[in-house]
Parts: sequence; structure tokens; C-alpha cells
Amino acid sequence: SIDISLVEQDDYLHLLIADDGHGIDEERVGQTGKGMGMQIMKYRVQVIGAFLDIASSREKGTTLHIYMKKSEMTHHEQ
Repeated sequence: SIDISLVEQDDYLHLLIADDGHGIDEERVGQTGKGMGMQIMKYRVQVIGAFLDIASSREKGTTLHIYMKKSEMTHHEQ
């Protein structure tokens, strides 16, 4: 299953996307592999002025944390 939530934290919006899948080995989180998926996602997050943190472990799933300043949100809504 996948859970998605959006939390307002002070000057930031915090988007959490979590699954209960196989997860990624902790030592591989942040590494680039053969695919382009993670690189494209990181690029898109940077383009909107946000930053990405990934928490994952084998057999426990993966959680993506995307943080974006509220002030950036009005700039990119258009």
C-alpha cells in the first residue's frame, strides 16, 4: 500500500509518500543505479525549489520526504 500526506510545518510544506514494499538497502539509498527514476525525481524536486530525503530499509518499505518552502509554492503554482 501507499500512504500520502501533506503536513504544514512552520514555513514549509512536508509531503510524505510511504509504501510498505520491499524497501531499499540502507547503503544503497541515494546511490544511482541503472535506472533514471531516482535521478529524474531528484531533479524535478530541485526545479521547484524543494529538497528530498529518502528513508528506506529492506522489508520495511520506503518513505520519501519532500520539503518545500511555502514562499516557493506561490511562485510555482502558475
